[in-house]
Amino acid sequence: VFFKACSEEKGKPFTEGEFVKKCILQAASIICPEKKGQFSNISLSANTVAERISDLSNDIYDQLCEKAKCFSEYSVALDETTDITDTAQLAMYVRGVNDNFEVMEELLRVIPMHGRTTAQEIFCQLCDAIKNAGLPWKRFVGITTDGAPSMTGRKNYNVRAFSTKLVLWKAQLSQTNLCHFPACKALADAGTPFSGKKYVDVILKLQEEFDHRFADFKTHRATFQIFADPFSFDVQDAPPVLQIELIDLQCNSELK
Repeated sequence: VFFKACSEEKGKPFTEGEFVKKCILQAASIICPEKKGQFSNISLSANTVAERISDLSNDIYDQLCEKAKCFSEYSVALDETTDITDTAQLAMYVRGVNDNFEVMEELLRVIPMHGRTTAQEIFCQLCDAIKNAGLPWKRFVGITTDGAPSMTGRKNYNVRAFSTKLVLWKAQLSQTNLCHFPACKALADAGTPFSGKKYVDVILKLQEEFDHRFADFKTHRATFQIFADPFSFDVQDAPPVLQIELIDLQCNSELK
């Protein structure tokens, strides 16, 4: 009774169930005392309310799966956090668009991660959620994460390593130093003419493309670094409002 009243009429929270039941019993004791026992059998406990909320959740999920069949493209967002019981919770959101350019965004799943929260575990949970929702991978166009290491994986560090290697290779090729290019070195030793300028030009173009593609990250690199590694960050490079706090943090041996 209370479930229908809350969901269909006034949009009231289900947590008011016990209060509403007391009001019903008080009214019944005056209007129809002979039927008060029947009203007292109405269950509005927290467990009953939880079951009703679960019914609503399942209904919304079923509607989402049905509408997902019409998605021409969709993307997913992931966010992993820890609840008050120290259990990692992985939230998955899906945003899709159909052929009429109607966009729908909805919570797909919240999955408790009782074991490890490695990239492999998160990926397996994502695959299961997408499969259970009937979302085809061929229409998957993108993913957004919270930037945690378990979300970004090894590729994040490969980009930085590759950028550093480009600087080294450019300098070596400019000096015709082929110690890291065994195939080119073998040709040069065999008497084949070799000019590193052509390859230096290619590396320069690649560096320019990297600078353009990751320009936004470079702009905010200092801001990110102060939080990623505050103990080794140069205080002089920190914003003035954070310098005193940063000094106290770096000098605190207990925090290190």
